[in-house]
Amino acid sequence: MSIEMTVAGLGIDPMSSAPVLVLTDSEQDQELLVAIGLVEASAIAMELEQVRTPRPLTHDLLCSVIRSLEAHLLAVEVTECKNDIYHASLLLSQGDRQVRVDARTSDAIAVALRMKCPILVSEKLLTESVVANKQKDNGHGEDSQTAADGARWAELLSHLPKADSGEYIM
Repeated sequence: MSIEMTVAGLGIDPMSSAPVLVLTDSEQDQELLVAIGLVEASAIAMELEQVRTPRPLTHDLLCSVIRSLEAHLLAVEVTECKNDIYHASLLLSQGDRQVRVDARTSDAIAVALRMKCPILVSEKLLTESVVANKQKDNGHGEDSQTAADGARWAELLSHLPKADSGEYIM
């Protein structure tokens, strides 16, 4: 089972200066923060801001290939996190055939935004993310590392401007 999420925005991790992709569910009860590369952050930002280029970029090219093959991108699903790296799949259909294609999370989301398809996150992944934080518990009800991470992300999110809808914008 998966939960549909949207891109709430992009930010910068104040500790590493790395770009961070912020996904949130429709009720904004759950967030998934994904560290991504600068190039991928730029591709996502360009689509969020609806910046068009004179020639297609890599993610635009992939969208063109999918359309040219008369296939449809049904959804993108963030499926798991292994060794602190999120994994995703493109869920494609072509006629009666459905295919799942492995992809980097940032690339999958850049394509999903361009093709206006749902972004899904595995419930198991969201649960495991919460469990992983709880396993760091030092016996005082809260791990100092988890608390520091929470404070860091709160600081990160506090610097992102919010649109009238309550979503983070660039």
